[in-house]
Amino acid sequence: MGLIVNVSDFTGRYLLAKNPQNVSTIDNVIDLYEKSYIYKILGVELGDLLIADLTGGVPTSPEFQTIFNELAFNSTCNDQLFESKGLKNILLGFIYWHVVTEARLQPSQTNGTIQVKVETGTSTTNISEIYNRYNDSVKWVKCIQQDIYDNFSTYPTFKGQKILINYSI
Repeated sequence: MGLIVNVSDFTGRYLLAKNPQNVSTIDNVIDLYEKSYIYKILGVELGDLLIADLTGGVPTSPEFQTIFNELAFNSTCNDQLFESKGLKNILLGFIYWHVVTEARLQPSQTNGTIQVKVETGTSTTNISEIYNRYNDSVKWVKCIQQDIYDNFSTYPTFKGQKILINYSI
């Protein structure tokens, strides 16, 4: 069981085929990457403050609820639009990518990321869709980090890192 993300959260856009044999694998990937991404996004000190503020996987303090929930704003310096689907969706996108690319688990067929080859009866994963999940998370991280920069007095311990877009081969 993760801090924010749980196996049962992999539905909809992040739908994974789950069965008794692979649930522990998904849980292991959550345990391996969830806290690491929180630290990359916020820095260790602010990340630990967020983790300590969680109740049932959701922050209780308004400053953490702001970055945890969906967020959209225009930058004050150039009116650039920033959008985030929230921290949980960010973590789901990153962890989904690791589950599919490293643990080699297949996305569920019902979310459109599996294409069946009729002539051979094999399935192939649409790699660009998997990378889109990861890269959307990167874009949403930029939004959260920009909001933190714009409100730095609220988040003085912020030391998040830039996370780069991942390109498929």
